[in-house]
Amino acid sequence: EIKALEHFENFTSSIVLETLILSYNNFNGSLPNWLYKLKSLKFLDLSSLPSFQGEIPTSFVEFPSLEVLLLRDNQLSGLIPMSLGRLSTLRVLDLSYNQLSGQIPMSIGKLSKLNSNHLCGQIPMSFGKLSNLKVLYLGSNQLNGTLPETLGQLLQLTKLDLFNNSFSGIVSETGMKWFDINFVTKCLWLSRLEFIVRKIKMYAWSFRVLVSLRSVQEKLLGSGRTYRIRTYVRPLKQQTSFGQDVRTQLGRSTICSFSVSELHFAKLSKLKVLDLSMNHNLSLKVRFDWLPPFRLLSINLNNVDVGTSIPLLGLSKNHTTGTIPNSLCKMHSLLTIDLAKNHLSGVLPRCWSDLQLELDTIDFASNNLSGTIPSSFGQLPMLTQLRLSNNHFDGQLPSGLKNCTSLLILDLGENNLSGEIPNWIGESMLSLKILRLRSNQFNDSVSSKLCHLNELQILDIASNNLSKTIPWCFGHLTAMMFNQIIDDPYVYNNDIIRRPLRLTQVIKGREDEYFNILPFVINVDLSSNNFIGQIPGELTKLSGLINLNLSRNQLVGSIPKNIGKLKSLESLDFSWNHLSGTIPESVSLLSGLSYLNLSQNNLSGRIQSGPQLQTLIDPYIYIGNNQLCGQPLEKKCIGDEVPQAKKYPDQKVEEGEEHGFITDWFYIGMALGCVVGFWSFKNWRYAYFRFVDDVQDWITFAIRTRKIYHKESI
Repeated sequence: EIKALEHFENFTSSIVLETLILSYNNFNGSLPNWLYKLKSLKFLDLSSLPSFQGEIPTSFVEFPSLEVLLLRDNQLSGLIPMSLGRLSTLRVLDLSYNQLSGQIPMSIGKLSKLNSNHLCGQIPMSFGKLSNLKVLYLGSNQLNGTLPETLGQLLQLTKLDLFNNSFSGIVSETGMKWFDINFVTKCLWLSRLEFIVRKIKMYAWSFRVLVSLRSVQEKLLGSGRTYRIRTYVRPLKQQTSFGQDVRTQLGRSTICSFSVSELHFAKLSKLKVLDLSMNHNLSLKVRFDWLPPFRLLSINLNNVDVGTSIPLLGLSKNHTTGTIPNSLCKMHSLLTIDLAKNHLSGVLPRCWSDLQLELDTIDFASNNLSGTIPSSFGQLPMLTQLRLSNNHFDGQLPSGLKNCTSLLILDLGENNLSGEIPNWIGESMLSLKILRLRSNQFNDSVSSKLCHLNELQILDIASNNLSKTIPWCFGHLTAMMFNQIIDDPYVYNNDIIRRPLRLTQVIKGREDEYFNILPFVINVDLSSNNFIGQIPGELTKLSGLINLNLSRNQLVGSIPKNIGKLKSLESLDFSWNHLSGTIPESVSLLSGLSYLNLSQNNLSGRIQSGPQLQTLIDPYIYIGNNQLCGQPLEKKCIGDEVPQAKKYPDQKVEEGEEHGFITDWFYIGMALGCVVGFWSFKNWRYAYFRFVDDVQDWITFAIRTRKIYHKESI
């Protein structure tokens, strides 16, 4: 109890006490009067005393040397006494976490901490006299009005917290200049605050906070209209204490407008997560050839202005999440957008008409994007590549795409697109080289308008619900009639950027990604549909074809007799149809064929043979055709039995005599071979004669030795 301290009165009166700490106790009653007699006291801590309640005693002015007064976390209420301003030596005053109210008195001296109370009113102009103030916490109060210009005189200020108040008005250029705030903890949420600071040398809002904060999710400088600050930014220093899990997060902020360049990230070699999302006034301006010193695990740039001078935005094969921001449409210098193979979701922006006409490539393949394909893509007449495969797009193809008359590659495979394949593809996209619509829900017949695509080298519309007959005019696709290649295996966006084409194709029964040899791939894949009727004989005019896949349809009739004219064919798949008749002899002319599948049909007759066909020994490629016979099947064709020699009555050669006759000639032939080989190779002769001489010498020596031994024994 407080009374238990009364015996200290005599003791304390006889010494010079400078520090008294009574915090975190459960004293009952009020503070003893003798406490105020400690005239030499410099440090007084009365924090967290449940019994300490009511108004702040005015008797604290009795401490003429007091430098630190801590009244934190009590039950104090009422006004802050003006008499505290008479504590001229006070350096630290902590009144946080109380129930104080009213305005801050202008008499306050050297103040450093004052937060989490219910103070109201304005910040006094007299704060500008706190020339040595380094820390100012005024957060979570009810302060309002404008920030006084005298705050600009706080040259030593390093920490400023105005969090969760109601400031408003305008801060002039002189009001916030020459700050050097190294650690902006919560200089945030200044609602309705406008900054007009166009020419201020100011480190306060520079990106040095990136290495000082683990996570800043609050607003840095208000939600109102702001102006651009000319920042003289120092390069960021590496914060090694963060280890390998550095997270730089300024998400959901409204940072006062400024630009971020590669200089701000120059030494952040351990950065793993970067979140600058929801900063409408933040712009990212880095060189397109900049190589970051870090490898990010996640990046979020939603609603961030990523600059206007970037010709290539390439973030493919990362772990990028979130949605594609509308601000992408503001990058007017973009030539290529490559965000493929990430974890992006949501719908595509509809603002593509805002971009300049030079945009060449859009690649959003292999993400989790959904919704319909924007019709505004049609406002990009210079677009040569549109790649949206392996997503969840649905609906029909927008008619606006017919304005993309420069398209070379249209890859919309692996989605949920439906409806008919539009006629305007064959009417407007006459430069198209690759049309890939596989694994969708397209239905009805294939328009003969596609036959107008004379530059087409890859036609992949497999795994849909297409029906009716295969257009016979596919045999007139000019680019497939010759062994020509795509003009250039690379897309040149400018003199520096060179990006190879990459495309997934199912050839020879397996799915592979082609890039280096893609320009040489000429492919027609109509498999896994509901086509009926016969195989058009005109397809045999496509002598440049590498792959022809018509499997898993409802085709009938026979294999075209002139199939052997497809001189370049390496892969042929007609399996799982209802084809009948024999296999044409011209199949043996396909000298480059390395994959063949004619299984599960109604073919009959002898399997053709030839130099290349004899290498295809897997019987599975013919299985399911019960009337086929010949190698590699076990079923023999008629006339394939081995003929036996006939014996005539006058032919009386005995079996033993015939056997002896053959045996004799065998040994004669072997002897002649040895003689010819012996006299034909000089080295063999020399080696043989040396061997004979050595044997002769050894025998002679053995005989003479034996004779000598025999004489000596006698």
